[in-house]
Amino acid sequence: MHKKMKLAVAALAIVLSNAAMSAQGYPDRLVRFVVGFSPGGGADVVTRMIADRLTRAFRQQVFVDNRPGAASNIAAELVATAPADGYTIIMGAISTASSHTLYRHLKYDALKDFAPVTQVLRRS
Repeated sequence: MHKKMKLAVAALAIVLSNAAMSAQGYPDRLVRFVVGFSPGGGADVVTRMIADRLTRAFRQQVFVDNRPGAASNIAAELVATAPADGYTIIMGAISTASSHTLYRHLKYDALKDFAPVTQVLRRS
């Protein structure tokens, strides 16, 4: 695993586990990690690596739910309409943030419906 990837995965695990410690008993059930792209692609591989680390850190299963299509809008709508309890999270992409400029009738607002946790990757 690339050194920057390891650091990003570790940072996400720390941020989420610290949040989990502040919420009593979180997580006490499965955590759904939604990715808006097909299995086997870059976003899926990164999400699965993070989910594996989070599963170990939380001692609770974090499973990856691939919901490809519509430039990741299907995944974003699923997460935006899920209860805001921390049990459904998304691996966001640039398309998640920029879709409002391309589509008139989205069922989510990227600024209002999502809370950023950490930056996972960046192009250097």
